[in-house]
Amino acid sequence: MIKNPKITHIEKVEIKGLWGKYDVDWTLNRDVNILIGENGTGKSTILQIIRAMFSQASDLANPKYLVDLYHVKSVKLWMNNDLFLDVKSDFSLEGMANIFESKIVQEQVSKYSKENTGKELGQLGDVLKNFTKNIKRGGQQLNRAIIDSNIENTDNPNYAECVNIDILNTFDTPIKYKPFDDDYLKDKAQTELDVLLYFHNQQLRNYLLNLKEKEDKETEKYDKDLEVLMEEENVKSSDLKTIIKKKKKAETDVNKSKNTFFAIVNEMFALTGKTIALNESNSIIFKQDGKELSPYKLSSGEKQLLIILLKMLLQDEQPSIILMDEPEISLHIRWQHQLIDVLQKLNPNCQLIIVTHSPSMFGKGWGDKITFIGDIIETRTTVKA
Repeated sequence: MIKNPKITHIEKVEIKGLWGKYDVDWTLNRDVNILIGENGTGKSTILQIIRAMFSQASDLANPKYLVDLYHVKSVKLWMNNDLFLDVKSDFSLEGMANIFESKIVQEQVSKYSKENTGKELGQLGDVLKNFTKNIKRGGQQLNRAIIDSNIENTDNPNYAECVNIDILNTFDTPIKYKPFDDDYLKDKAQTELDVLLYFHNQQLRNYLLNLKEKEDKETEKYDKDLEVLMEEENVKSSDLKTIIKKKKKAETDVNKSKNTFFAIVNEMFALTGKTIALNESNSIIFKQDGKELSPYKLSSGEKQLLIILLKMLLQDEQPSIILMDEPEISLHIRWQHQLIDVLQKLNPNCQLIIVTHSPSMFGKGWGDKITFIGDIIETRTTVKA
């Protein structure tokens, strides 16, 4: 068992019995993976299964319930450093026999014999229906997954602590109700994108606060060197310039990702004349024609792009796995062409696993990263006795 491993990327995905009839065998690239194919062939489901494998034990779609939720026989992931996670169905004929011998059925038989004595035999059908319900209920209990892994804590899995993984599905739909405590969110949020934007903005403020603390720590040494140097009688301007230059480089290095993010947003929003900025509380605003513009006033496509870019920035260049389900929705073709490139710039340590229908997503030099769904999925063969 490997204690507290760091999962940086997925090397291979193997799914047996998807929807009871397909097997999937997919070897992935370390950086970019683009899955294409017709609708209804399982592309998005594969993303959901991968995400569920790393979900919290408290989540509905966690490894123990993959078998029931996605009707699979088994799922196995191979990761970096020979890490693996294997989930298999625990359902068997022996388990069915145990159900019939269980207290559930015995109690039903006893209840029938006591409550239905002398009644029409035709009512037995209703009792058998109850048997069937209880058998199904017992089957669900038995049909949980057996989890095998060389990652510690397989009995009480919490693989989310070992990996930075997220699925981006930024379809813009209206909010039917607003169970928010925050008054600002209640007033401003009209769609799901608004909610995502709000929480990412909150995370950005924390990110910037930590960034400032890191900058102060990195430049403190140079401030002390300057104080010492200024106390000397014959201070050389060249020495001052050297220390100031080192301090500016330290500031630039610390803020590199942030500056890259702002430059990318401004470049991609340039056609509409919008520029990104921060207000006094370190929240994102935009400026257009000399006026301040709330990010909640952006178009759906602009909000979607901003959320995706924010997500990548907030990873702080840490190894991450990002699953993207049709990110081209609402995005201009020019943005689709640029998207993978800019995501790689914001986090070169990120593994992208993208499902798309748009040729524009991979038309700019990413053709070698394409996988056709038909090349990794095949129909299961049933061996008859």
